[in-house]
Amino acid sequence: MREKYKIAKTYEEVSKSDKFTFSIYFDNELNFLADKFFYTMSGYIRQQGELPKDFLKVENVFREDLNSKFEEGFHTTISELFHKYHISAERIP
Repeated sequence: MREKYKIAKTYEEVSKSDKFTFSIYFDNELNFLADKFFYTMSGYIRQQGELPKDFLKVENVFREDLNSKFEEGFHTTISELFHKYHISAERIP
């Protein structure tokens, strides 16, 4: 990314913490709470390899897509997300 966008390294990066791509919330009946959805810019960049032109639009499209999928079925959608984003039960706190 630094080379692609000509970004100078201004400090030594030493962070070794776990990162996340998005956060999703559910009510007590496992209904997706779309208004609490949060998508990180770094997660998008990690997945797509580039900066988005309009990140709010990207986030809204992702939110709407998830909302639609969760309406169709919780288990199938969660399984798809786990598979696509390489999430395992061991990584969930």
